[in-house]
Amino acid sequence: MMSHALYERQQATIELYQQLAVAEKESLDPAITKINHTDLMKKLRSRIHGETSSD
Repeated sequence: MMSHALYERQQATIELYQQLAVAEKESLDPAITKINHTDLMKKLRSRIHGETSSD
């Protein structure tokens, strides 16, 4: 019999792999607009500091 903690850990692992599969599909889709890390961080920082964005 499997412990509850082991079951929860396995379920979390399965969910993670499902999310990674979706992200990988999205990353290969040319129709999805992508943003690089530097630009994303600038956008997030401006939101945190209350600046308005044109996006």
